[in-house]
Parts: sequence; structure tokens; C-alpha cells
Amino acid sequence: MSIAPGPIASNASLLKVLRDDESARARLLDLLGPDSALADLIGQDAVPARLRVAEAARMAGVPLDRFTAVLSGAAAEAPKAAPPPKPAPCGAGPNDWFTQAEESGAVHLDVRPILASGRDPFADIMARVPEVPPNGFLVVDAPFDPAPLRRVLAGKGFTSVGRPVGPGHWRICFRRMDGGTVLPPPLPKPGAIWREGNVVHIDVRGMMPPGPLNAVLRLVESGEAPAIMAHFDRDPVPLYAELEQRGWDCVAKQNHGDEFRLILRPRAD
Repeated sequence: MSIAPGPIASNASLLKVLRDDESARARLLDLLGPDSALADLIGQDAVPARLRVAEAARMAGVPLDRFTAVLSGAAAEAPKAAPPPKPAPCGAGPNDWFTQAEESGAVHLDVRPILASGRDPFADIMARVPEVPPNGFLVVDAPFDPAPLRRVLAGKGFTSVGRPVGPGHWRICFRRMDGGTVLPPPLPKPGAIWREGNVVHIDVRGMMPPGPLNAVLRLVESGEAPAIMAHFDRDPVPLYAELEQRGWDCVAKQNHGDEFRLILRPRAD
């Protein structure tokens, strides 16, 4: 006879819950989706021992009762929400690159499964680059806007435009330029800030010191970010002592080629 899953206390350690029930990890990742900072922590086995279930739910932007139900398995049989509808193509006429790429049979690569497996997809992308003819297109699906990749391919004669397709899903259209084709708008300037779900991103790559440190600390002190993903050129060693003084922790580090990411959050009481 099976035993019904017991309730999970809001002040329980999320790490202990995941260790006590291996199936809870898969259920929680399925709930969070690939664009969640908490999913990044779980996927890298970097969940802090002091992170409580209630705090994790707030970090993920999920109601506590739903969060604990998924952890315990009580919501295992609940119907999943329907996936968001796919956005209509950017049918802006013959000058729209996404439409042109679709109609011309562009080289297409979805790197999300590669990243989910823990492997860097850079080599896979570069292997497809020679297949793109002059004025041809390479379309890359990724869980975020891959600014470092866009800079690398810009150095190889490509320009690019990108757009979010859905939660945790960006589509980037690269075009190998040949001649006087009109260029798309430039990439966002260093210091750009945007929000994805409950996580505020700040990209300080390309800024001269101490600009990156000051920009991140201003965001921390603003009180407007429950969790921050900061994009750096390198490991910002001086930042950690400043975070400690302000009651914040770096809970995860990620190295993606020439991009170094930190996930930051307020220290648990």
C-alpha cells in the first residue's frame, strides 16, 4: 500500500528535501523551467544548505502551496499548464530577417538541449558556420540572449537580431553580410538591465573598472531585485566582500566561454 506524501514545512531546507527525495528534483525542475535562477542552482548542485523552502518559492516566483505540493509529489497528477502559444512570425514584410530565414531554409541549431546536458555548445555552433552562404542565415535557439556569441560571429562577418520566443527561449537570427546590406540595430550597451521572471539581469561586460562593481552594487542596494544574475567578463573577486557587507550572497557561478555569470540573492535570516 502506498503512503501519501507528507506535507513539507515552509522552513525546511530545500537541499535536504531534494536529497531525501530524488524524484523531487525532477518535479521541481519541470515546474521551474530553464530560465529560472533556482533551476540553475539545482542543475549545478549548488543549492545553499540554508535556503529554505519558502525562500526558494519566493525566488522562483511560485506560490508556496504549489511549490510544496510539487516537492512532496502531491501535485504529480495535476494537469500541466498548457504551453504558451508560439508568437506569430515577425511578418514585417520582405525585410524581416526571421521571415527570410524561414523561407530560405536557414541553417538552424537549437542549443538548449546541449546546455541542459552541461556541455558548451560553442563548438557545435562554429561547426555549422561554414554552411552559411554569403547573405545567408544561421538561426540559433537558446535559453538566453547569447551576447558573447553575437560578438564572436560579428568578428566573422555576421550581424544579428534576436527576440524572446517564450520563457527561457530566445531566437537569434545571424546573417552573413556581403556588401551594402543595411545593418540591424547594435547590441545593448554595457550596463543594460532587464528582468526575466523573478530574476533581474545586469550585463556589465565591456565596462571599465570600477564600473561593473559599482553598477551591480547599485542594483543590490536599490532593493528592487529579489535575485540578480550578473554578467561579467571575468570573476569579479572584489565584489564578494562588498556583497557580504550588504547581506547578500553569491549562490552560484557559471562560466560560459568569455562570459562569467553570478547568481546573487539576499542572505537568508
